[in-house]
Order: sequence, then structure tokens, then C-alpha cells
Amino acid sequence: MSVLAIVHPSKHLHPLWLDVKKRLEQWTRVDEHCSQWAGHSTELARELSPQEGVVVVVGGDGTFHEVINGWMSRSQRGRPGFLLVPLGTGNDFARDQKLSRDACRIAEAARNPRLKSLDLGHLQYQGSSGEESRYFLNAATLGFSAETTRFAQTLPRFFPGTVQYLFSLLVSLMRWENRSARLDVDQQSFVMPNLFNLNIANTRFYGGGMVASPRAHPQSGTLEAVVMELNRWGVLKALPRNYNGKFDGVEGVRQVTVRDRLRVPDQGIPVQADGEFLGETPVKASVVRNAFSILVTG
Repeated sequence: MSVLAIVHPSKHLHPLWLDVKKRLEQWTRVDEHCSQWAGHSTELARELSPQEGVVVVVGGDGTFHEVINGWMSRSQRGRPGFLLVPLGTGNDFARDQKLSRDACRIAEAARNPRLKSLDLGHLQYQGSSGEESRYFLNAATLGFSAETTRFAQTLPRFFPGTVQYLFSLLVSLMRWENRSARLDVDQQSFVMPNLFNLNIANTRFYGGGMVASPRAHPQSGTLEAVVMELNRWGVLKALPRNYNGKFDGVEGVRQVTVRDRLRVPDQGIPVQADGEFLGETPVKASVVRNAFSILVTG
């Protein structure tokens, strides 16, 4: 038996991963593959993921996002367990699932696995080549947050995740103009005349620790939409609520549970998922229940 490891190129010599790999090699062979370019982890997962066993993902939310999308694109997926070594900038998925950064616990989880089945979000949007689709672990956002993501991807990666996100947020805030859009959720429709941001969440955290969707849970079989219709002053006032998730009673913020499907038919609003800028609206979002399994390390 061997263990497949898909590793972000900047993490292949990280002390935590070297320690985990050394412990794994005491009882199995580690088939390690480093991604070489953006999207390469998707290709590796599509080509190499086993039908069962363990797939180790070394990196952060972006790497895991690529791996999951590669695995989900396989015609014969099987049911491997994904083991995350959380070495990313934000690590929001690991934070939500309380995954360990202890090498002993991570290696032991591969040897004696305890599996947890989780949901995924699925998003259809307008990309550079027309209608495209993507699965997401944490959240997809429309509006200001997606514009912030587009700007953040131009910054050096040595900034901590929260610092990088806050700097991008403040710069983008000076440029952003709210949009008018319609939101269809299951059998309901909402008009959003002053849309600042729409967060469609599978997990609670986003942006390096913000509790952007406090009701979201990836075992609920639903997604959680948080609609923000705020001006610049309202955004600054609500910013602390993004960190503690206490949106109840905040004027201009609405939380809606998505049980089946969400749709925004309007065009031209920027879209991102799991920290990757994707394209624009119109979009459709839905939940894929019990889509994949992780190995519990926390």
C-alpha cells in the first residue's frame, strides 16, 4: 500500500511536511507529487487519485480546492480519504474542521483513519470561455469580496493571510460601486437594489479567520447565503461582525438557508470561490451532499 501526496511547491521542504512524511514512511511508501503551476494539483488529482486509501494534501485552501476539483472531475472516483496538512495562508477549511498541525496526529490519522463525510458547494458561472463550473469547500462570493480576491491575487504571498485580505479589502473598498441584482433561493426571490456582497457558504470561515457565515456547516446538506446591502460606512461598522459572525440585528445584512438551489441571473458581477477569482455572474449554486471524506486529525 502507498499513500499519494499532492504538495504545493513552496511546501515540499516545510518542516511539518517533512516530519509527517518521515512518520508515514515508517510503515508505507509515500508517492509524492509537487504541483508545478496553477491548476496542476487539479490535473494530478484527476490522473492519480486512487479509488480508496489516503490522499495527502500539503498546502492550504487553494491547494485543497484544486485537488477536490480534480478528483470530482473523474468518471470513476471511488472514495479515498483526504488528509490535509494545513500549510496555507488562510487555512480556513482546517480551522472550520479543527484539523491538527501536529505531525504525530496527522501521520496517525493515515495509519488508523477516522473518516468524516462532508458536503461540497457547486457553482456555475461565466468564465473566460463561456459557462464554466467549479466545486468549492468553503465559500463562493459575488460582489465586493470577489473584487477583493482579484486584487489580493496580485499581492506578494509573504504577507499573513489576514493582513493580505485586510489590505486588499481597504483598497478595493475605495473602488467598489454597489450593484443591483435579483436573488432566487429555492422558491423565494429577493431584489437586492444595493448589493455590496453575497457570500454562499459551505463552512463558517473565510478570508483567513473571518466568521463570514456563522450558520454554515458542511454536514448540514444546505448552503448558507449572507446578503450584505451596505454603503462604505456600513461596511466599516459591520467589519467586526465579520470576525465574530454576530450578524443578527445588523441592518442591511440578511442570512438565507439554501436547501436546493441559488441563482443570480444578472450579468457582470465578479465571482470567486475558495480564494480564487473565477469570472462573473449569472451564477447558479447548489450543494452536493456527502460529496467527499476527510481524515479526522483534530
